[in-house]
Amino acid sequence: MTPPDDAPSQNDNHWSDYWRNKDACDTGMVFARKHPTPQAAWDACERGDWLLWWLGKTMGSPWSDSRRHFAGCCAEIAALAPVCPDEYELARQWAIDALSRWSRGEAEREEVEAAANAAYAADAAAYAANAAYAADAAYTAAYAAYAAYAADAAAYAAYAADAARQRILNEAAEIVREWFPKAPECPR
Repeated sequence: MTPPDDAPSQNDNHWSDYWRNKDACDTGMVFARKHPTPQAAWDACERGDWLLWWLGKTMGSPWSDSRRHFAGCCAEIAALAPVCPDEYELARQWAIDALSRWSRGEAEREEVEAAANAAYAADAAAYAANAAYAADAAYTAAYAAYAAYAADAAAYAAYAADAARQRILNEAAEIVREWFPKAPECPR
């Protein structure tokens, strides 16, 4: 299969080569190649899921203190998801609250895991009832503190209805930049 004309070349020496080594998607690589520096890409990016993916690749090990600030950002973004039907909203809110409190050192890992499990159970019921996906967003965001793909978790939290998706991704990108104004380093 031939890569598209605007796909990054394997032989180029660009800061975004770091992304390729972290298994970035082709679309993300094309975006990165358009920017001369990591900070320029960081500032221009309108996709909160991409920024969270980038951050997630630079954070410490699962449940480490170095992930707390990142977890707080993920919890704020998870709250962007639309409100669930009443019977699922409590689990969603508990998961977001537990993750937020863990990010501040006010909750233990076990509470976040219990809240995430409750949100997961609510998510299963929501899918069965063909309800909103916000319970799943809370579940994945609660596990964002240690998941290997924490960005996917927070991105899914930002994913609501198709019509609102881009607006939510833009809001998520602004939230990420409020929490992390500087782009993570991309060693060459």
